[in-house]
Amino acid sequence: MKLKDIFVDIARKKGIRRIYAPGLESSDPLAFIASQIACGRIRLCKAHKVERICLDLEGRLLRGVPDAYAGNCGEEVLGRDELMAKAKDFPHIAIDASFPHLHNQKELRSLQIQLKATLGVVRRYMWDERLAVCGIESELSCPHYPNLEDFLRDKDIDKVLLLDPSGEEVFTGQRAECYVVGGIVDKAGNKKGLTSEIGKRLEKNGFDVVSTKILLKGDVVGVPDRINHIVEILLLTVLDGMDIGRAIKAVQTPTIAKWRLRQELPRLSFRIGSMRAICRSEFSHFDWLNVSEKDFYEVTRQLQMAVLSEKVANLVKVVKSKNW
Repeated sequence: MKLKDIFVDIARKKGIRRIYAPGLESSDPLAFIASQIACGRIRLCKAHKVERICLDLEGRLLRGVPDAYAGNCGEEVLGRDELMAKAKDFPHIAIDASFPHLHNQKELRSLQIQLKATLGVVRRYMWDERLAVCGIESELSCPHYPNLEDFLRDKDIDKVLLLDPSGEEVFTGQRAECYVVGGIVDKAGNKKGLTSEIGKRLEKNGFDVVSTKILLKGDVVGVPDRINHIVEILLLTVLDGMDIGRAIKAVQTPTIAKWRLRQELPRLSFRIGSMRAICRSEFSHFDWLNVSEKDFYEVTRQLQMAVLSEKVANLVKVVKSKNW
C-alpha cells in the first residue's frame, strides 16, 4: 500500500470526492498531494463552493464543485498529523554515498541526478522523510546525514537489508525497517565490491545486516543498476506486492534488457556451416524482458546471427541430423 492509498481512504471516509489543487503539475497528482501533506507543506482545507477544474479520487481531472482545497489555507479538513497516524509502517530508504573521493566529476554529476530521480520515486510511494542521503550533500529536501551509522542511530534502527549485487541472499520482496542502497556510480575505474564494504562496515559497528541481491532469472545481468531504478524495484515489490520479475521489467530500460538478450541468444542459436542462426519464434520466449522485436533483430545483427523462419530452421535441423 502506498501513502496515496491511505490518503485516498481517509479522504473518502470524510466525504471528499473532488479536490481543487491549483497549479499542480505531476504525473501522479494524488501521490504528490499525499507526500506534500506528509511533509507538512500543504493541507486539505474546506473549499469554497464554486465550480472549478477538480481532481477526483481516481486521479482524473473534471469540472465540478470541490469538497476540499489543497494548499496553505484556513479551515483544515486533513493535515499531516492525521495522515501520519495512519502511515506508521512505511520503510526507510538510506542511500550510502560515502565514496565521493572514488568518483570523478562526471560520476558525481550522475550520482546527483540519480539521487534526485530517487526522491521522485520515493514521493510516488511514500514521502521525503523516508529517504535519507548519507555521506554526501545535495540540494534535495530529504534528510541528510554525515554517514549511514548516524542515520541508523538517530532512527534507532539496528537491523538493515542491504541491496548488494554480491549479496548472499536473493531479494524477493522481504520486508525490512530500513533498506540500504549503495550510492555508487561505476563508469570509470573499478568500484566492484564497494557495496559489500558498506555491509562489512555496518557489521563492524554493531548493526545486523542482511545482504541481498536482485536477480533476474538467476542472474544480475539485465537488472537495472541506477539507484533510482533499484529503489523503484524495491518499492514495487514491497509496497505494491509485484513479483520481482515483473518489477524488474517495469523499470528496465531497453538498453539494459538488450544486455541480457545478448547473453541469452547464443544459448538458443545453432550452427550452419561457419555461421550461427536462430529461429525467429525464439523472440516470443523473452516476454520477461523489456525488448521489442526491433531490439531482437538489432541484437542478432550485433551477434552476427541469421534469423530464420520456424519452417526453414526445422528444415536445417533435419538436414543436419542426417549429415547431409
